[in-house]
Amino acid sequence: MEKKLKILYTNGDSVSWGSELKDRTNRFSTLLAKEKGLVDFNVASSGISNDRIYRNTLRDLCKFVNGEPIYNEELGYVKVDEMFVLISFTAPTRFDYFDGDVFVNERLWTHKDKWGTIDETRLTDSKYVIHQTHLTPSLIRVFQQILSLKSFCEANKIPYLYTNAFFEYDEDEILVLNKDINAEKVAKQFDDTDDYFGLVDLWKQIPQSFKDINLTKYLKGFKDDSMFEERGHPSIKGHKEIVELLKNKI
Repeated sequence: MEKKLKILYTNGDSVSWGSELKDRTNRFSTLLAKEKGLVDFNVASSGISNDRIYRNTLRDLCKFVNGEPIYNEELGYVKVDEMFVLISFTAPTRFDYFDGDVFVNERLWTHKDKWGTIDETRLTDSKYVIHQTHLTPSLIRVFQQILSLKSFCEANKIPYLYTNAFFEYDEDEILVLNKDINAEKVAKQFDDTDDYFGLVDLWKQIPQSFKDINLTKYLKGFKDDSMFEERGHPSIKGHKEIVELLKNKI
């Protein structure tokens, strides 16, 4: 009998990809897959947005359901028999736009980037970027993406676990943003002037694992600098602790 290919399908940003590791076989997805007797099928990439995570994951899930091969960098195109989906969503303020040929990742940088370095090439006066990276539409976008993937996985009986790479969600802030409505403009759209954004109701439906599991925050809780590499990504030690956190949830 032909052996079935069972994979741990992992998508996310640099935390999931294993940035700063000299050997990415030490990243948590590889270690978890080995622990569970699965093939590591990691399609994460550094610096990407939730738009890309969502777009590529849904594409791959559709291919899986349709019985078609799916692709990753290490294995190429493979036909998958069973999968567990592990997504670690990134900061909601990153987004993609289509440049006429490909999707391009963008984010709002202030006077310094997250590493504290002044980089003029990362500054923007674009009102489009400024508005797109406003927290309100950014939250709506990622909540819709999470719920869409949740519904697809459940409809097709695909087991999944959704987590958060590093962004800290504040329920009080969500309540404030939800009420910050320009009622006059909304009324001109013939829409709900009391609950235009719907953030609170979206948040209530988000899987609890996403709310509870912030990988970076979890590692910071050890108060041990050796959990991280120089630029803030998990070290080998950090990835091993992530495995301990997640292994009983898969």
